[in-house]
Amino acid sequence: MEKKSTNIISYSDLQESITRIYDLAMGACEWESLIQSITHTLRAEQGVIRTVNMNSRDVDLLHTYNKDHSFNQVYRDYYVNVDPWLEIYEKTKNLILCTHHYYSDPEYAKLEIYNDFIAPQKMHYGIGAIFELTKDQTAYAVFHRDFSQKGFEQDKLDTYKMLVPHLRQGLLIYGQLNHIKFEKHLLQDALNQVKDPMLLVDKLGTILFMNASAEKLINQFPSVSLWNNHLRISSIEHDQKLKKLIAQATLDNPSGAFKQGGAMNFRDPISQAPLYLLINPVNPDKANQVSSKKEIAIISLGTDSFQSLITPELLIRLYDFSKAEARLAGWLCHGLTMHEISENLNLSMNTLKTQLRACFIKAGVDSQSKLINLINTGPVNTCAGFEIEYI
Repeated sequence: MEKKSTNIISYSDLQESITRIYDLAMGACEWESLIQSITHTLRAEQGVIRTVNMNSRDVDLLHTYNKDHSFNQVYRDYYVNVDPWLEIYEKTKNLILCTHHYYSDPEYAKLEIYNDFIAPQKMHYGIGAIFELTKDQTAYAVFHRDFSQKGFEQDKLDTYKMLVPHLRQGLLIYGQLNHIKFEKHLLQDALNQVKDPMLLVDKLGTILFMNASAEKLINQFPSVSLWNNHLRISSIEHDQKLKKLIAQATLDNPSGAFKQGGAMNFRDPISQAPLYLLINPVNPDKANQVSSKKEIAIISLGTDSFQSLITPELLIRLYDFSKAEARLAGWLCHGLTMHEISENLNLSMNTLKTQLRACFIKAGVDSQSKLINLINTGPVNTCAGFEIEYI
């Protein structure tokens, strides 16, 4: 039985823990700080938050407060495989438990995990929740007292019931943002390795990302500069045209039609070298997946004609095409027909059609026109779903 108490719920402690949950989710506090806050709110001594893959029993996340550091590794190595909490979860799904009910069971006291792991860790009484995060991933957060404190009072159980929905939501946000950061890091790393100079800009022209090739090329043109995190051209005429093309590519179009990209070029008055700019929009069906910046365009820079901007290397990195598939897709985007490509490469139409079907599958389209449209409206589509931060 839960220990009865006349204590009322401490809403200041409850609010403090809820605040820390969302601080943790957004990366504004550390795990130990969060677990310590909830431990204090429940008047417990120790706390554990874990996420476990229910198929592989891999422990994806494991953080503790006021426990020996060896606890985490021992649990990962062995005890996750014999944890009765996971067995309970598989039978009942989402639930909150006061575990001293189970620990007082004579049969439970005979279990290996109790005698070799739980008792030595002084986890005699526990209050915890087990809940589903994803199809395969389960999370549970358990807070413990030792024998001297006895079981948890009803007001602590009520408090924890109020915390659990926030804890689940916080863990979901934390997981999603970490995935986004990881994928964004991979994307930026890939773009930095691509030799084609590229910038990502928002609808105001603010630079969200610029790869090393773009920065190097811009430095070669005296009439082009980076000012207040914007790309600027000394010629007012050309600078206004660039702004217009960016606005055109990022215009919010409620009709759902494809946004319009654009191109421009000019000759630097000092070096006399030509600079070509190709501005591509994010497709509307992808734009709403970009978290904080829904209207984004990619600016590709080059000293040759725009034909060279869609390179096989870029298509391989962005769409995982093979070299042959990237070559075919690039030539199609440059305006060549399948027949012309067949003659130029001395390849049969059947071979090219096989390569084209592979491009469809990897790019997620079902026609040649959609493939060309996808590529021509920008490799920025790979940013869909990623949080992009200002550089």
